[in-house]
Amino acid sequence: MAPRVIMLCTGTPAPDMAHWGSSFIVGIGGEWLMFDCGHGANYKLHKAGFQSTQIDRMFFTHHHSDHDADYPSFLLTRF
Repeated sequence: MAPRVIMLCTGTPAPDMAHWGSSFIVGIGGEWLMFDCGHGANYKLHKAGFQSTQIDRMFFTHHHSDHDADYPSFLLTRF
């Protein structure tokens, strides 16, 4: 199966209704990888039909709020 890339949020340091923090997921080799977890990422993940428990690995491209602000919320939904 070919890798699948889903853009959840396409990033901005100042989110608005059209632009949220950076986040995307990649399905490859039977795993789901999440890259960045910016503003609204957890909401967008659920809106795309995924649960946070389906994410096998998390990666951060760098640590700015638009790339990691929603990480605490993501962690809380994994229980």
